[in-house]
Amino acid sequence: ERHAPEGVVPGAEGIRCGCRRAPDCLHRASVASAAPVADPAAASCRAAAAVLEAGTDGAGAVLQAELLRAAHTARLSGLPRAAGRAVAVVTALRAARAGDPDYRVTDLTAALRDVLVLAHRLPDATGPELAGLRGSVRQPYSPDGSLRLYGVFAEPVLSATGYAGAVTWTADAAGRLYTVSDVAPGGAERATGAADRAVRLGDTALTHRELSRAGLAVSGATVSPTGRLGAGTGVRAVRASGVGWSAEPLDRLWAVPVSEQISRALGDDRDGGEAREDRDLLFLDVTLVGTVREAAGECLVADCGGLRLRLAAAHDHPTLPHRENLRLLASVPGARLRVVARLTPGPLPRATLLAVSHPT
Repeated sequence: ERHAPEGVVPGAEGIRCGCRRAPDCLHRASVASAAPVADPAAASCRAAAAVLEAGTDGAGAVLQAELLRAAHTARLSGLPRAAGRAVAVVTALRAARAGDPDYRVTDLTAALRDVLVLAHRLPDATGPELAGLRGSVRQPYSPDGSLRLYGVFAEPVLSATGYAGAVTWTADAAGRLYTVSDVAPGGAERATGAADRAVRLGDTALTHRELSRAGLAVSGATVSPTGRLGAGTGVRAVRASGVGWSAEPLDRLWAVPVSEQISRALGDDRDGGEAREDRDLLFLDVTLVGTVREAAGECLVADCGGLRLRLAAAHDHPTLPHRENLRLLASVPGARLRVVARLTPGPLPRATLLAVSHPT
């Protein structure tokens, strides 16, 4: 029996069961886990709204503590997704206030948006949508049979949350993207060295750098909802040949109209599930026009089918080559490039540069 005045269960005493194991039975737990969530969502919304109103300068220890308290409440209420995004807001705030060179305002705004969207949708969600909005502590992996994958590019990971490593992107014959990840606690040294570590997948000895230009034949593959390949004991993988970006099947990634790619990147997951990791990637053919100076530094200006686009460095940390590579590209105006970038929503068309073909 669930006692929920005004649609809200006020506490554990609001769920009663008549079985002999009550009140410690699994029946109460199952009813509680299926119930709409109100209080944690409201706490997260209030804390995030206060941060939004105060801005980074005003979001000091007190507001950060409120967000962390809301995250703790959400975690105890079985809402790991909301808890994780609230912690991400606090991490980004601390990076901004400390002048961390890797701080990006887009990370903070994305985390704040997620907290507010989750808080808005959780109280009324039911069924599969509620399950997706709740999230999970560990990503579930589902069998996906045999895959023939082609390396696309590898990118270093250096997060403000203290994690570093590399992620290699691959695509199958239909152009669907999959990632192989090696991310663990660490700093810039791990981010720069992970490219030369062997990928954790089957028996292959390929490094992330090598896989970005080669291929894999995988049997017994398992894949998470976000597109990440699992590395369980039943997975087998051997090296295979790769192809260039202008050859099939990779060429089809750049054949998707730019407007369609941008709509996908800006889209909202109405089913409540975790977004695929490739959703905000852009595969573009561009011509370099020049440079423009922003508050975070100089960025490239490129023409993409008549659209002027700003291309910024994906990382500003001095141990990573992104800023230097941007300067080298700025020295060849008029060069035509095939690039992979990540959309960063803002008042001007803008993306961070992840990988580049040789200029022509």
